[in-house]
Amino acid sequence: MTTSSTRTKVLSRRRLGAALLCGAFLALGGGCYFEGGSMSSADRFTYASTSWQPKTISVIDTRTGETIWSMDVPVGRKLVIDFNEAPSSEINDDPSRPDIMLWDIMENDRYFGALANKVRVPGPGLRRVDVTLRPTPELPPDMAAQREGQQGAAGTPE
Repeated sequence: MTTSSTRTKVLSRRRLGAALLCGAFLALGGGCYFEGGSMSSADRFTYASTSWQPKTISVIDTRTGETIWSMDVPVGRKLVIDFNEAPSSEINDDPSRPDIMLWDIMENDRYFGALANKVRVPGPGLRRVDVTLRPTPELPPDMAAQREGQQGAAGTPE
């Protein structure tokens, strides 16, 4: 027979566990790198390339049409970009590009971590992110190198 206090302790532990799990999910959800976004209003985007959807990502200055930055995302990897306001001390360095875009290419199974690269970009109303699909299918780099090695060893006809 279970006593009332034992039942209360079990329920309290379950509630605590559920609360901790929800808190961890919410805390990680804001900073995790999932394709489709962080499900928050953060100006952060993740683009994964696959053999059938190899992506090239470009940041365009909409005032001039200039491509500020572009990256061919390797198949089997993902690109994470995160737009932030530049610190006020850096804005005078280039007032036409007051924001900073942090970015990095990472493995598809990596969902958090620091972004190692940065580039100056126009503010939110003056930039556009374009996604272009490259011709398909595209092999991942390691498979493409292996395939070229096999063809080179077999002596492909000209």
